[in-house]
Amino acid sequence: MNLVYFKKISDGVMIRFNKKNNKIDGEYATYFIGGRTKAIKANFIEGKISGKCTLFSITAGINNIEEIYEDGFLVNKKVFLIGFSNRG
Repeated sequence: MNLVYFKKISDGVMIRFNKKNNKIDGEYATYFIGGRTKAIKANFIEGKISGKCTLFSITAGINNIEEIYEDGFLVNKKVFLIGFSNRG
């Protein structure tokens, strides 16, 4: 498990990921400051993003954008309007 912290370590983990053969492999997550709330959750296979990637809203605490990747390429994207959002 690889962890990257915010400049102030007390602000928590900024990025969490695994590597295999020097490439990102498995779950990849970024966090909002504080390190407890996920900002992005994705999956990588041998360095290429694969499957569902979710971008979360810090204010609503729910997914804001869902993207589907195959072999590193975006194949589908859904944008969810949250609260006062009026654009995607």
